[in-house]
Amino acid sequence: MARNPGDSTRFRFTESKVRDLPAPIGARQVRCYDTALPGFCLRVTASGMKVFGVYRKVHGRPMDLTLGRWPGLTVEKARKLAQETMGDIAAGIDPQADKRELREEATLGDLFKDFLELHAKPRKRSWKEDEGLWNRYLVSWRNRRLSAITPADVQAWHGRVGRDHGQGGANRGHSFLRKMFNFARMRGWKGGNPAQGVQRFRERTRERFLDAAELRQFLSALAAEPDRTSRDFFLLALLTGARRSNVLGMRWADLDLDRGLWRIPGEKAKAGDDLVVILAPQVVVLLRERREMVGASPWVLPSPSTRTKTGHFVEPKCAWDRIRGRAELSRLVAMIGEKQRWTPAATEQAQQDAEGEVDRIRGAAFGRRMPKGTDPWAVVLEKYRAQVRALHLDPEHARMRDIRIHDLRRTMGSWQAAAGASLSIIGRSLGHKQVQTTAIYARISLDPVRESVEKATSAMLAVGGPFQIADPGTKPT
Repeated sequence: MARNPGDSTRFRFTESKVRDLPAPIGARQVRCYDTALPGFCLRVTASGMKVFGVYRKVHGRPMDLTLGRWPGLTVEKARKLAQETMGDIAAGIDPQADKRELREEATLGDLFKDFLELHAKPRKRSWKEDEGLWNRYLVSWRNRRLSAITPADVQAWHGRVGRDHGQGGANRGHSFLRKMFNFARMRGWKGGNPAQGVQRFRERTRERFLDAAELRQFLSALAAEPDRTSRDFFLLALLTGARRSNVLGMRWADLDLDRGLWRIPGEKAKAGDDLVVILAPQVVVLLRERREMVGASPWVLPSPSTRTKTGHFVEPKCAWDRIRGRAELSRLVAMIGEKQRWTPAATEQAQQDAEGEVDRIRGAAFGRRMPKGTDPWAVVLEKYRAQVRALHLDPEHARMRDIRIHDLRRTMGSWQAAAGASLSIIGRSLGHKQVQTTAIYARISLDPVRESVEKATSAMLAVGGPFQIADPGTKPT
């Protein structure tokens, strides 16, 4: 055998001859051809690497295919693979199509961009929630090709997200991933949906709402809230049952106070259709007060800052923490007072003293960033929970800090149900849009809805203690 493969490049490939082939001299690589199977070849590089392949002309154009490296791929296995490949070529099958399709295949990051721009933004007001899910749970997969994502990968990812971020987040992330792959299939993706059939975490439906005792404390805490804009926001959220974003963005142009109606445009409503919200007489009174307060502003709840982009109130979190903290602290003090048989005056004084402790902690920290875990409300609440436990009482009965703003919406629905309203009436008043009830909603007039809302509103305010709204007088027609 010649020392340079270029001296004799055509011979019958055997293991010994391939093994003895030296690296080429003065060339980057040399191609040798098997005399037993035309088209079967071997490339020998300057580094001594030996690679089997197929070299044929198809329709006048060269096709150069790589089969694998020797010695990992033996001569006989390579010859058999070459024979199969050339059979495919003769049958009109392009053996490079799969590799070419893989190179051109979209990544999950590509799919997300298309999903966001072509589907989510044009159709969903909540598209930023999709963007948030992507950034929290899926951005690390942005460079993975769609075909490389398997159901096993998705199941393992779902478990990790559930462990690190919570089971609810894992389920929402999974739903989003499944939706993206369904979108890909609608746009021509030929692969399957690896998110289909994944075992999800079982979630309990949140059923939190304010009962009579909680509502009494909540309204009492609300009456003590010094920020009038925040106070009115929470009251409107409770008494209309509307979503947070809709209440924050309430416009005078959408209100008919004479008829007691609030029309939320479809582009602002979650379901995408125009929504009519019934305004109880007490709510109309509150809105007329705000009309005089805000002057020429187009917003019912204008922002106290001129720097907000929206022009309306956007973040009630600080006031929400104060109101919940004040309500829970009041309940804890009341439990202690009842156990120790305090007089009403002594209980009231103890409540004032407890809130004074919050103010003192906040004042001591003025101008300084408070360490994590030293929130004034959390510190004082834990102190009074300990006192309740020392009296062999359960402080969980007083818990209010677990209430979310959306629970005010559930509270309206729950009090409507307690007043005897049907599920269809409640659904209509809250703007629920479910396939099975849409036809029913279409046949319901606003009269029974109004009656239900007014009954629930009156019942809730009746337990409010010091919290009062002026006499509404004449009802809307």
